Amino acid sequence: MKYGIALRVRVIVLSTFMFLVSCNSPPKLEEPAVCEPLINQTLGEPCGECETGAWTCDATGSVHCEGGEGLSALNACGTCEKLRESVGDPCGVCASGRWECSTTVPVELVCGGEPGELNACGGCTTLPMAPGAACGTCESGVWTCEGTDGIVCSGDAGADALNECGTCGEAELNEAVLNACGGCFELSDEPGMPCGECPQARFECDTQDSVACLGEQLCLYGAACSQSEDCRAGTCANGHCTPEGYQFIPAATFTMGAPLNEQGRHHDRENGQHEVTLTRAFFIKTTTVTQGEWQDLMESTPAYFANCGRDCPVERVSWWETLHYANALSRAEGLMECYQLEACTGTLGAGCKLTDRDEGRTCTGVGCSFAALGALDLDCSGYRLPTEAEWEYAARAGTTSAFLTDSGLLAFWGSTPLAEEMDRIAWYKGNSAVTYSGGVDCDGWYSGAITCGTHPVGQKEPNAWGLFDMTGNVWEYVADWTGDYPEPGSAVEDPLGPESGTTKRMRGATFAAAGQYLRVAYRTSLAPSGRLNNIGFRLVRTIPNPGPNTQ
Repeated sequence: MKYGIALRVRVIVLSTFMFLVSCNSPPKLEEPAVCEPLINQTLGEPCGECETGAWTCDATGSVHCEGGEGLSALNACGTCEKLRESVGDPCGVCASGRWECSTTVPVELVCGGEPGELNACGGCTTLPMAPGAACGTCESGVWTCEGTDGIVCSGDAGADALNECGTCGEAELNEAVLNACGGCFELSDEPGMPCGECPQARFECDTQDSVACLGEQLCLYGAACSQSEDCRAGTCANGHCTPEGYQFIPAATFTMGAPLNEQGRHHDRENGQHEVTLTRAFFIKTTTVTQGEWQDLMESTPAYFANCGRDCPVERVSWWETLHYANALSRAEGLMECYQLEACTGTLGAGCKLTDRDEGRTCTGVGCSFAALGALDLDCSGYRLPTEAEWEYAARAGTTSAFLTDSGLLAFWGSTPLAEEMDRIAWYKGNSAVTYSGGVDCDGWYSGAITCGTHPVGQKEPNAWGLFDMTGNVWEYVADWTGDYPEPGSAVEDPLGPESGTTKRMRGATFAAAGQYLRVAYRTSLAPSGRLNNIGFRLVRTIPNPGPNTQ
């Protein structure tokens, strides 16, 4: 149960024969409060010109003078005049900020304490438990406030003490198995599990033996919007509420592939154009997954170009490792995992050793069982790799040209002279020199180039749908096996590519690419367990039914 009670603590006006004792620091739990000794004063003795004045304990363990009720009673500052505020009243956000007497004249008051959130006792210190919770006995034993920054156990221990599961009576140790809320009863759901359509909606403990759905419902992803303020979570992207760092891509029909007469077409890998219908809208990451994002989630550093930094693409991960990352991100956000990963070999995120091929640029990484993996479920709500069709549709962003440049052309097919339009959108063989250590030798690519490599994501201009680096920097894994397209002129719906194969498709070209490799339709492949220093990935999430309550 949650407590957010802001208590306004006032100094208690005492009669001649009663006093309040409190301590400078919160007492230890279940131990009696002990005030500091009083010096040169006796409680109850007169202390001023008003007859009702008497000495009492104040909150620091010393004494001060407080009068009883009445016009002639001493006020909290030791005089008979009425004060605008009382000593002990809160004077800021925190109850630890108090009005104090600076002299004995009324209300020359000084406020101490730092702003902060009040705890359930009215102070700023975080409490280990909440007032009202059971504290060791049944019915009578509860935690109560002691001062503003501590709680004590009030109630007598006895034969009815709580057992290991928080219930009355004796319990055998082998039977006293606590559930996730601290009681003995089996819960139908565990705290932290989703209790609605949105990851923000979570089951939380409500008493010792039950859970309740207390998460805020933020099911706006996919809803139409005109500005980001329309979306309580995420941003307005392409006219729909979208998670931060992603773009909404609508379902549609488009022409996939390159025409047979397109200059630079790869005859063995591109067999013409066909019509593709994508029946599901999806979110796609605006950039490739970065080294920092991989490190934070997977706690490893596989990248060859590690000196490029946290904002650079993660690379030297196998196709299988990208699925592990997608599942881990889905788990972290309470979403469905899209991949069944079993019988895996290799070390996740290990990159390559210097003794591997090309001084550690190429090696074999993690591999898993394709039999266990099965076919891709496009209705999975978690993170996954895009299909090849989804990737090309998102990359084209409504264009049909050979390149993603403004003109749709590439002025110079080599690395030099620099193609100005390509320079604006991509890191490629004409501009990818680096100054950090660990780059690859690129002497001869163009004048001034010494070492080249990957660059931080999102530095070049995005495409019309706000996606960065869809050309250049690193190849991007997609879900499909390598194989021919459907027959030219045919029409397909939600294609997944061949049912099996030996290599997985990659799209988008790299920092070392020039000419035909920069065409948006160009496709290549690699074994699913292979690692290269120029291959990364970006993720997508399916939206089966876009609308105001879609997550």
